[in-house]
Amino acid sequence: MRSKLAVLCVVLSVGCGKDEVVGDDTGCGVDQRCAEDVGNVGDTRQDMGGANNVTPDMGRDTASPDLGDEPDVSKPSGCNRVPRAANGPRKVIVALPFTDTQYEVFDLDGAGELTRPNVTFAMGAGHEGEIQFTPDGEVGYSVQEGGTIGVFRINGSGQPEVLTAQLDPGFYVSGALIDAAGDNLYAWETGFRKLDDGTANGAMYRLPLACATGVPAPAVELFRGKLIRAAAWRADGQLAVAAVDLLDDTTPNDVHVVDIDGPTRVASQSAFPDDDAIAAGFALTNDGNYILVGDNSAFSGIPNRVGVVGIQGEMLFAQQELMIADPVRILTSPFDNAAIVLSTTDDNIYVLDYNPGAAVSAFAIRGPLVTTAPILLPLGAAMIQRGDLQGMVIVGENVGVRRLRFEVGGNVADLGLLELGGGIESITGAVGVQP
Repeated sequence: MRSKLAVLCVVLSVGCGKDEVVGDDTGCGVDQRCAEDVGNVGDTRQDMGGANNVTPDMGRDTASPDLGDEPDVSKPSGCNRVPRAANGPRKVIVALPFTDTQYEVFDLDGAGELTRPNVTFAMGAGHEGEIQFTPDGEVGYSVQEGGTIGVFRINGSGQPEVLTAQLDPGFYVSGALIDAAGDNLYAWETGFRKLDDGTANGAMYRLPLACATGVPAPAVELFRGKLIRAAAWRADGQLAVAAVDLLDDTTPNDVHVVDIDGPTRVASQSAFPDDDAIAAGFALTNDGNYILVGDNSAFSGIPNRVGVVGIQGEMLFAQQELMIADPVRILTSPFDNAAIVLSTTDDNIYVLDYNPGAAVSAFAIRGPLVTTAPILLPLGAAMIQRGDLQGMVIVGENVGVRRLRFEVGGNVADLGLLELGGGIESITGAVGVQP
């Protein structure tokens, strides 16, 4: 919420300072919006099935399907999805949450050039986060306004088809992450630890995905926690989570590792020496040795920062803090030599040096990314992990889409900004790229 209000302030030329931007923020961070931010969830979910539904007619029912007709997927389904080719053209999906069409499809060719064929489709408004894809690149999932999930597919002709415009899983979806096999979507609600009497709602859920359609089945609650804000997969299949507390421990911490099969809490650690952080950006290094978590609290009086937490076996340890304003998104190089931090209120993308062999301080701030076109309110980002374009990052900015590239030698190159136009209809939100 905070970052999108900042975007509107810039586009509409309103003089919003940092404190004004977050005046009604309940402290739920940028990457995940708390259910408390929107009051009564039931009143905020739009009916996409009426006369005002602008979703193109693509031969499918865009309302939430009758999940009772799907196969039994109450357990991980083992769909055996074949990963798409590592090289070749990809589709980039960018949410334009202040338009009627709401999502636009861009073409990224095998050489990394981005073009705009003016293909759009409508679901709900995807203000923030990364659009998730199944490993075959066919089905995409976007967390949307009102806590719904928009589900679409890219068909054999490369065209988008909406499968369900605003799926309501029975809880307010603050964020989501797909597993490596593409069998399950893991989604969380950011709130205080869920209670049986319904007075709090913080929990993590698993939504098995139907093999035939990719549409999520009813959610299974996995564990409860306080202010779950982000998650990322480790190479061993364990889940790193940013939360105040979860599972069997109510001691305030910032970072946790969970064995999802239990689920059991493997380790927990505070990234910061105080309890005032509001977690925002979150990432693991490719080598699995560090977790980076951003703090973008506007209430603590402490400068914003990025905490670095080391991993040794099943132990976590706080290593260092880097002072960076509003670190809403963090991405680490697949070559284990750099990272970038998107700072929305600072209108910057900061580059970090990463030295995996350092005994004490593995990360250092290199400085702002050098670009030809000015950076304005970067928020959404997605990175290609495979093939010739490994390390390419697509960044959604205020009214444009930027390409960056992590390079083998440690450099981070700006490959240019594709401007989308002026006005609020060109403001970007969630971003995704086919794997």
